[in-house]
Amino acid sequence: MEKSGIKQNPSLKILLFIIPSILIACFIHSKLIIVTSILSGICGIIAFIVHRNNIASILLCFACGLLISTNLIGPTRLPITNKFTAIEGKLFGKVENVYSKDSNFVRLKLLGKISFQNQTFENVPVMLSIFIGEEKSYNIEKGSIILASAFFRAPRRKNIPTDPDEIRIANFEEIVLFARTSCKRIIRIWQPKNTPQEIFKGIKIKLQENLRDCLSSRNKAIFSALLLGDKSELDEDEKEKFSITGMSHILALSGFHFGLVSAIFLAIFSFVRLNQLKFILVGTAILFYLFIVEFPPSGVRATIMILIFLYATLLERKTSILNTLGLILLFILLLYPKMIFSVGFQLSFLAVTSIALFNNPTSSFLNKIIKSKSKIIKYFVSLLAITIAVQILVAPTIAYYFNYYTFISFFSNILLVPIFSLAIIYGFIFLIVSLFSLQFASIFGTTAEFFLEIAKRINDFLWISFQSLVIKEDSVFLLSILLSLTTIFIILSKNKKDLALRAFFASIVIIIAINNTKIEPSPAPKIIPRKNFVAVLVDSPNKLYCLILDRKPRQSPSADIAFERYISSFGKSIIVGYNGNVGIAIADNLKLNTNLKTFVISEETQKLISKILLGHSSIYKI
Repeated sequence: MEKSGIKQNPSLKILLFIIPSILIACFIHSKLIIVTSILSGICGIIAFIVHRNNIASILLCFACGLLISTNLIGPTRLPITNKFTAIEGKLFGKVENVYSKDSNFVRLKLLGKISFQNQTFENVPVMLSIFIGEEKSYNIEKGSIILASAFFRAPRRKNIPTDPDEIRIANFEEIVLFARTSCKRIIRIWQPKNTPQEIFKGIKIKLQENLRDCLSSRNKAIFSALLLGDKSELDEDEKEKFSITGMSHILALSGFHFGLVSAIFLAIFSFVRLNQLKFILVGTAILFYLFIVEFPPSGVRATIMILIFLYATLLERKTSILNTLGLILLFILLLYPKMIFSVGFQLSFLAVTSIALFNNPTSSFLNKIIKSKSKIIKYFVSLLAITIAVQILVAPTIAYYFNYYTFISFFSNILLVPIFSLAIIYGFIFLIVSLFSLQFASIFGTTAEFFLEIAKRINDFLWISFQSLVIKEDSVFLLSILLSLTTIFIILSKNKKDLALRAFFASIVIIIAINNTKIEPSPAPKIIPRKNFVAVLVDSPNKLYCLILDRKPRQSPSADIAFERYISSFGKSIIVGYNGNVGIAIADNLKLNTNLKTFVISEETQKLISKILLGHSSIYKI
């Protein structure tokens, strides 16, 4: 039984004094924080000299907490908007990641300085879309520095299902602002200088070429994401499937992937008897892999956590998981305190914390219900216990940031994590061997594809069959907390009679909560504001009536692909009324895929529609 008291976990004891001092710093003037921390540090040193160790520890921890608070500034997040307006400004920063790239369009993440409306902000992560066109050819890659004028805006809420989920993208990719620019607005681009990192980049390119040469075209994009963290070629529909089934964590390099990598290297270096040497070899191999995948934030976090765990286990240091987690949190607070605001760090840290806190009681609970001597059944029981334990803290966090809760994640993780693990393990072995012999590596590549195909088919089946078990509402956060508390309530059952009673009351509470979470569909007509027009939909049993009202007269014709997909998804006859060039362009595009009739809306009809729907307000101001 792992010791979990404060005395047996010194890192938790230190945090117990540091965290209150960070909270106290919120109420102290910034100039007094430095003075107070210096005085506390001096008093702590004096107390240590006179052998008052307990007082010295408290004072020194208090001083450290105050100093940490000076750098503990959360990311500047503008409020989520429903507007289509953007603010013009300038940006100067370094490209951190390139998501998609072709001859006319580049979409990337940039970290740097932005300025607009006489204000300047430093170190702002921006999702930048660049429309290149045919005028110039830019070679933009990770490490490039861009100076340009652009239009900035906050993440926008979805007002139709087919819109990009910008809130999810912003949280997942840790983006504060979205921006767009064009080749005419780019002032200058500096290419990255030749550095030792270029060697690792060349290895990554070689590995990507090996994936393309040996794996089928339908799987190379997924393996590129699973093994090298490159999601640029992943289809949005594929991402949505993994998100609904609760398996989206598989597609992003995280502690799960780095844990498998460390297991592979531990197996490779198992012949090394000296634990210190084994730690150095395995740690070096993990760092080598981190260089190849170009230091994704999730990879850096995972590497720190794994190296500390390896240090504790290989060098046989007596420590608990909670003590190790506390040490990791201390390490991050001291070196890079802003990381605790990262959604990825919170998810990975809470996942391990949840396992440390709830895995043992969950395992004990399941073993009382499922009694078997079969090793296979015991394995799946342990996997179920870990899955349930992880969800207790992770599910509310996902619900808070991404506004969805999936009930099928328990089953999908039990079924798919072992299969994906085999696909990833064989995929990693393929990458290692492909550096020496591509022909021999293809054996491992074929095996990896075999397991991936099985996992994809199961994932597709779950996606098709159980979409109704996914709740996507703004109020789902409270429901997720209730479900986590209910899970703890049930797994702490002492016997089967106690379990039956608790499960009965819990099921009643959950059913009531789910029914209250579901929002009734909004009555017709439905007003949908878009960038260049406002649409009014009236959905009847046999037909869909759609009015497209241009925001400005004589606009240039433009398409709205997300809106057109949404209208086409109704699968019925559509009658479209329009009053301008944008409406004409959208109607022409809809004619290619749907049964469509059109008519022109007069100016008097527009005013009447606006008056009926909004009274004295203008519909164009929405």
